[in-house]
Amino acid sequence: MTRSRSAGFSLVMTDEEAIRRVQQGDNAAFAALVDRYEPTCRRFAQRMLGDPHEADEVVQDAFVRAYRGLGRYDHRDRFGGWLMRILVNRCRTAARRVQKRVARLVPLEAAGAVEESA
Repeated sequence: MTRSRSAGFSLVMTDEEAIRRVQQGDNAAFAALVDRYEPTCRRFAQRMLGDPHEADEVVQDAFVRAYRGLGRYDHRDRFGGWLMRILVNRCRTAARRVQKRVARLVPLEAAGAVEESA
């Protein structure tokens, strides 16, 4: 639950309430969801990818995709679980992209052999 201060008292906002408010145009309610889930998402992405910078990019992308996809969110599911599925998919895509970059690198031994023959 997200706590917000309004008129001097504390309100506790559930995920469902925050989502309803976002769908009604209250973007601050989505910021409350980000505040709630970002630390967990960041830790997960860093463990999965091993690179904090890549993890930051993936987490940001996952939140953007979640925001854009709120119209497709099934309220029978927990928001946190839905968001984590998005994050896992983004991490897998990022990991594949990194593997492709690494596969394109020329091994140092092969680079030395090319230079010697030239």
